Amino acid sequence: MKYYINRFRYFFLLLFILILPFTIAISNMTFGIFSVLSIISFFYFKEDFYIDKFLILILTFLLYLSVDGFFQGSYNANKTLWKFLPILLIGTILMYSSKNLPLLKLKKISVFSSCIFILICLIRTIIFYTENHFLPFANDAEIASILKIHRPYLGFYVLLNIILSYDLFNKSDQKKYKYLYSLIFLFLFAFIVLIAARLSIISFFIISFIYVIFYLDLNIYKKFTIGILPLFIVSSFIFYSPKIQERLNNNNLELMIDHEPRFVIWESVNNISRNDDFNTIFGYGNYQLIEDYLVLNYEQIIDKKEKRDYYIEERFNTHSQFFDYFLFGGFIAFFFFISICLISLWKTKRDFTSFAIMISFILFFSVENVFHRQLGCYLFILYYFVALKNKKNIYFD
Repeated sequence: MKYYINRFRYFFLLLFILILPFTIAISNMTFGIFSVLSIISFFYFKEDFYIDKFLILILTFLLYLSVDGFFQGSYNANKTLWKFLPILLIGTILMYSSKNLPLLKLKKISVFSSCIFILICLIRTIIFYTENHFLPFANDAEIASILKIHRPYLGFYVLLNIILSYDLFNKSDQKKYKYLYSLIFLFLFAFIVLIAARLSIISFFIISFIYVIFYLDLNIYKKFTIGILPLFIVSSFIFYSPKIQERLNNNNLELMIDHEPRFVIWESVNNISRNDDFNTIFGYGNYQLIEDYLVLNYEQIIDKKEKRDYYIEERFNTHSQFFDYFLFGGFIAFFFFISICLISLWKTKRDFTSFAIMISFILFFSVENVFHRQLGCYLFILYYFVALKNKKNIYFD
């Protein structure tokens, strides 16, 4: 009986990964079934339950957020917290405590699913182009009808699978599979370039630079040539090109600042942190209050009426998980979250795939409130804990 429970348990986990980009509703069902079967396996069949200090740290952090939100805000004020906290809590315990996750199958299915999803997006793009005669990737409203997933989150999801495809390429013994995974790697990277997923592209180059400098087995001169020299050439070209400088210094730079919401949002976060009623130790513990303060700042610091009305209507959040936890839980929450990120980097530093996934998450945490979206929570409990469990050249099937 235990054998069949575990087989079904991991079947639904793999099914969850397979359908995740396509539908959140069915993903909820498969994740729920996986959770129930895992709990049965842990408590009824007495499967070993792995607990260490790092898991206790994460659970303590989640407990602190719960207590802080419970005492400082109503249920309605903190709906975002209570809606996604169970996913993070259950997912963290089950994914971290499971000793025999089928990592190889998980990675293959994840990469396969991302490729299928991208192919569907490309088909929608072709249909859109034949009807409208232009590509929609410069317009957020039009691209949403093609991608179906918010562009930064899709770019991040694809980036994670780029890392996994490289891992599969690197650990494959057969040439035909190496060719396959190299093609998938290029295909996925080409897609994030096509949709102009800026953070994912920047993260890709940061991760590539880290790989060349710290993981590639070459002498220092070759590392310099591969990692530093191209960056130096591009920087010099930009610096000494009058036309490029002119465009950067005038219209494009001002346009970028004007169209990038984070410049306004993070200025507002800084203003809120200086409020007389802000408790730097415990934060506000109230997401509705934080949102109201952000909107109040948008009204005060944005001069252009159309832009101001847009920010007020959208009610933009902090667009940084670090800032989000600082305003919500003060220095305590901020310290907890920073500690989790730094310890994760330390625990995974010997394996490039795991370390690259951690770097990707930290960069994404810097510019998005990942735990304010269900997809963000699912990506975290899947790929973050797979990275923690990933061992070089070792798989459990």
